Amino acid sequence: MSIFLLVVAFAVVFVLSTSQFMPDIVGSHFGLAGHADSLMPRGFYIRFMLSFLLGLPVLVVVIPNLLLSSSTARINLPNCDDWLAPQQSADTIAFLRNHNLRLGSILILFFCYVHWLVVQVYRWAGYVYSSQPYLDGGTFSALPQTFLTTDDFYALQTESLLHNLLSSKTIATQ
Repeated sequence: MSIFLLVVAFAVVFVLSTSQFMPDIVGSHFGLAGHADSLMPRGFYIRFMLSFLLGLPVLVVVIPNLLLSSSTARINLPNCDDWLAPQQSADTIAFLRNHNLRLGSILILFFCYVHWLVVQVYRWAGYVYSSQPYLDGGTFSALPQTFLTTDDFYALQTESLLHNLLSSKTIATQ
């Protein structure tokens, strides 16, 4: 949990400190051609970004972890009888909580990257305040590719960890 809280703190400081490089009116959505097709005041953009940066991870981390604390929690897992057997349930719940923390951290870093791309539009692209903001499509296309690659790697790692956890418990009980 402490690493997750450090990621949250980093993200808030990152958004607040890098937003100073943006003009009073910023592009908040960029079309396929890379031009901003929606603008908003910088203050609203910062509040909007912080709400996504913190709100979605709360939905992924805090709420599920609170629900997992309940003795009547309904957990849908393959081989649920094995995973939630009395000798295994504490490890399974701990694993799910850690999984939520990692996923929440990945989401926060994803939104930090989105914010960083918007900041770069104004900081490095030679933005002239009378021109329309432009986000390079190549830079932006790296975003979903990076997220999906991270997600795929994480899914494979999770599957391997679950398999090892169940195998070690099965061997120990035999």
